Amino acid sequence: MGSRPGRIRRSPYSGRRHHQDTAAARVWHPVPIAAVVGSSTVVSEFTGYFEHSRVLLRIRPGQPVIPALTLPSPLSNIDALAASPSGAIGFADFGASQIGELQAGGSLRLFGDQAPHAGLSDITSGPDGAIWYTEQAGLVGRITPADDVTQLALSGAGSEPNGIAAGPARTIWVTETGIDTKVSSASP
Repeated sequence: MGSRPGRIRRSPYSGRRHHQDTAAARVWHPVPIAAVVGSSTVVSEFTGYFEHSRVLLRIRPGQPVIPALTLPSPLSNIDALAASPSGAIGFADFGASQIGELQAGGSLRLFGDQAPHAGLSDITSGPDGAIWYTEQAGLVGRITPADDVTQLALSGAGSEPNGIAAGPARTIWVTETGIDTKVSSASP
């Protein structure tokens, strides 16, 4: 990794020429990003070669970047973020095999993965208010607001669910990269 910081910029898809946003924050090696209800954004910061991304930073236009959370485990490696309508940020911690949720008021919920080292990949806030996540070991997980954890095994040898997203009409979409990319949906 070089010594030059990464940049967080507003999307260039407005049709105008892309330019550096002077209100953009300077963050060293930003990795996943999620926009929170309101005017802030949260990024996970990769902090060094053997220091994975265990720090969440809150960015607000025109204000200094502030730490939102630092996970205690040096194994932590936040590889996916998702914002919920309530303002909470869910995250998949690949390195420590846990799912977490930083709630709008600052409290933290952590859930140890039922299948440790299964390769947590992605996370989304579902239309049912639950946290949904994927594991490369062929599982899709769901954590309800009441802290009930369920894991669903996907059929098919070599299934490696990767991406996950909430869709319309109470659907959850999952991509599976291990079986030549299949996209499927389910209703919670």
